[in-house]
Amino acid sequence: ILALMLVSFASFSQTTVKGVLVDAQNGETLIGASVVVEGTTIGTSTGLDGSFVVTIPSGNQKFPSQ
Repeated sequence: ILALMLVSFASFSQTTVKGVLVDAQNGETLIGASVVVEGTTIGTSTGLDGSFVVTIPSGNQKFPSQ
C-alpha cells in the first residue's frame, strides 16, 4: 500500500494530515481503509475516492510506513 500524504500545520499544537491511499500494485484507490496514528486510538477511514483527513495533537505520533 502506498500512501500519498500532504502535511499542514495548524494552530494550537495540532497537525492535520491529508492524503489519498492507493494500492501499490495496481494504483487503484483504497475505499474504506483504516488510517490510524500508531500507538493511539486516533484515526479515520478513507472515502469513496481513497482520501482521508485526520487531525492529531503534537507529539511523537507516527503513521506506520508500510
